[in-house]
Amino acid sequence: MSERFLLVSDFRVFVENTDQGKVFSVHEVYYYNDKPIDYCPSPYALTSEDDEDLIAEIQLILEGFSQPYLSHKNFPEEY
Repeated sequence: MSERFLLVSDFRVFVENTDQGKVFSVHEVYYYNDKPIDYCPSPYALTSEDDEDLIAEIQLILEGFSQPYLSHKNFPEEY
């Protein structure tokens, strides 16, 4: 039987330390077999032509707050 590979994405909170303090942002993170392999460097922008779709996206983003935070500097390690 051949091994199956799965590529998925979700939203994660990133934290960066700046001279002014911490900055939080949400990014889409890509996983290969449950391991983070890449992320979109630009913070996620919420746009939709339908309010229900927008609510669903917000709910997916909120799920990211229940996972360990990440950072650009240490990716894929936790913040």
